[in-house]
Amino acid sequence: MARYSKCELLEIPAPFPLRNSRVLLLEPAGSCGPELRERLLDGTYAKPFIVDQGALRFLQFDLERVQSLKLAPSGRTGRAV
Repeated sequence: MARYSKCELLEIPAPFPLRNSRVLLLEPAGSCGPELRERLLDGTYAKPFIVDQGALRFLQFDLERVQSLKLAPSGRTGRAV
């Protein structure tokens, strides 16, 4: 049975005008948030990411298509980079 370690997600403010939203990226701490934001917007970010809108979380591979959607646990925490 495979064991998976818990991955850290880098949080950046959403690069689009959605109220109370953030983007969670599978990137190391200290990564350049503005550069990652630009890569999301121009479509060159090559990893899946999560758009968190508070009560809803969307798993996406690009900004045009949603892979899946789930209700987020209440009381989310985290700070924007």
